[in-house]
Amino acid sequence: MFIAEKLPIYVLLPSFILLQVAAKKLTLKNVTDYIVNVICKRSDLGYNYGVILIPEGLIDFIPEVSYLFVTLVAMSIFSFI
Repeated sequence: MFIAEKLPIYVLLPSFILLQVAAKKLTLKNVTDYIVNVICKRSDLGYNYGVILIPEGLIDFIPEVSYLFVTLVAMSIFSFI
């Protein structure tokens, strides 16, 4: 087996995925379903290996998570008053 057979095959490109999530206002479920579908399709083809890179800032572009962060910050500010 060649080492090239174990190299990452699918990569979420940061600029592409961040723009898609922001433009389409994708939910956390949408993003995870997309990743799961990629893994399942690769498995069906017999590719039971690979790496998916998820950009560090992806979570900031998901509206429901951003709302959660804002709510938590507001709660922490009011807890000190």
